[in-house]
Amino acid sequence: SGPHSSYKAYYLNTYHSGPDGYLNPSGKLANALYPDREPLRAGGYYGEYQAGLSAAAATMAAIYSQSLSGEGRLIDVSKQEVLVNMDTQDFIRYANTRFMRKRTTRVPLYIGGLLRCRDGFWILQLHFDHQWKALVKVMEEPEWSKDPRFQTIEGRAENREELEDLIESWAMGPQKLEVYHALEQVGCAAGPVLMPTEVLNDPQLIARGFFQELEHPVLGRVPMPSLPFKASQLRSPELRPAPRLGEHNTPVYGDWLGYDKRAVAELSRGKVI
Repeated sequence: SGPHSSYKAYYLNTYHSGPDGYLNPSGKLANALYPDREPLRAGGYYGEYQAGLSAAAATMAAIYSQSLSGEGRLIDVSKQEVLVNMDTQDFIRYANTRFMRKRTTRVPLYIGGLLRCRDGFWILQLHFDHQWKALVKVMEEPEWSKDPRFQTIEGRAENREELEDLIESWAMGPQKLEVYHALEQVGCAAGPVLMPTEVLNDPQLIARGFFQELEHPVLGRVPMPSLPFKASQLRSPELRPAPRLGEHNTPVYGDWLGYDKRAVAELSRGKVI
């Protein structure tokens, strides 16, 4: 409902109807690499997922209410309201402090974020003391980790820029997968940022048979992504290459539209099709 309810809701438009795009990209490394970037939407269809999740939650609540009262509910979900709700804390903060975050002041609640390493980038989320201790152990307890400023969550947050630079300096030694596996084994939240070629060779995706080889008339055999889920008694659909220009002229113009072969040939000679 509302005056904008009939507008075409292209994802790029709807995402920027909330404030989150104004805050992207954010983080220390993003500010260093892209200080003048225009507002960006989040990757994939994050806003659409959030809207769908809100609709699903409202629907489940309505079903539960109906089971108790016997009355149905009309569910009305606004994508814009969902996207605004993603940054509720900014409106609360502004109401109390008159401070409105920008991408340069959007600091995550955890230590880390996107960091450099020897062969690319990796992600670290350092929330709790036990994660900090695990990280220090993996780093073989460097002298700077004993700094009194880094011994509490509050101290690490107050000195986050210096601490993140030190962690990043350590990560310039090992490769990102070495960092990831070492931290994963001790319960520290971290992950590698994979390049497309690395995704193709990821052992988890290979084990699940996610990529399937497709015979392409020009490229030969190429790996292609399949369904992003598995289900019992469900066969994956047969993958076919995208049609080349004019490949399906005969079935479309002949079988569907009723043109005979001579007419199709004349259209082709005249470069109409």
